[in-house]
Amino acid sequence: VRGKLKLLVGDVITREELTKSLSFLAATDNYEKIDYTIKEGVITLEVIEKTQQSQIRLGAHYDDLYQSAVLATYDHKRLLINNDELSIDLILGDRIRFNINYFVDNGFYTSYGLKTRYNHFRTNTPFSVENNPSVNQIDLDYTDFTTEIFVQSTFSRKFAVGAGVEFKNLQILT
Repeated sequence: VRGKLKLLVGDVITREELTKSLSFLAATDNYEKIDYTIKEGVITLEVIEKTQQSQIRLGAHYDDLYQSAVLATYDHKRLLINNDELSIDLILGDRIRFNINYFVDNGFYTSYGLKTRYNHFRTNTPFSVENNPSVNQIDLDYTDFTTEIFVQSTFSRKFAVGAGVEFKNLQILT
């Protein structure tokens, strides 16, 4: 909680800064109730965590490149530890793709995560060459598989600064 509030024990803040910090805490959507009292300059928080840890959302998609698809998103908070979140986006249809994100959000303290995504499509793009009228399209086969591992920390209590490593396998064939 202190990490999301971006406060350390002994910090002196204004009421406006406290309101902003509490907004950050509420934005995590992890709590049913957040109450606070200020007595003799000491802030006391009472928080009640939500019991719902996971959620599934479904949708439909269509566009000219990816065509039709069913979208499924699965989110799970507190999967392995209290402040982690797993999100899986799966797009099933004419062009299969997915995104998997695992993030441990420690707020003010060092956070870390893992992202993996896969994207594949084939398309025929109209194309013309002045000297060769027999070429009228390009058949494109595109595959992107990317995995990232990263860490991030808050700098000056305002900016997220991070570093990571990325593996990318990109294949583009015509």
